[in-house]
Amino acid sequence: RMLAVGGVGGKALIVYDTIEGIYRNRSTAQAGTDYECSRGQSWVSKQNDFNSIAAYKSARLDGFKDSGCAQQCESKRCLLTGATNDQGQEQICCAWDTYLRMAASESNNNVAAVYV
Repeated sequence: RMLAVGGVGGKALIVYDTIEGIYRNRSTAQAGTDYECSRGQSWVSKQNDFNSIAAYKSARLDGFKDSGCAQQCESKRCLLTGATNDQGQEQICCAWDTYLRMAASESNNNVAAVYV
């Protein structure tokens, strides 16, 4: 991507992760880099909060935007943590954007890049 940006005269590249990308090859998000419970949290139940597995999966990829967690959270998106309570509900916590500077290399065509 950096080579393509540099090839057309671009000076910067922003790579933005998606919720789908966060869950790729895993069923929960990663504490500290993907979510922070102190910024918002709540519990969801596949059986009680959604009328089908498809609705649950859709809400999951949409960051549970209609949840109590999302109402507390600045990003308005929440992610599964992997924790469950005695009622079988799954914990969701606030997804947050973490700024990561991507490593520079000699082949980056002087393009600044960040990963959010």
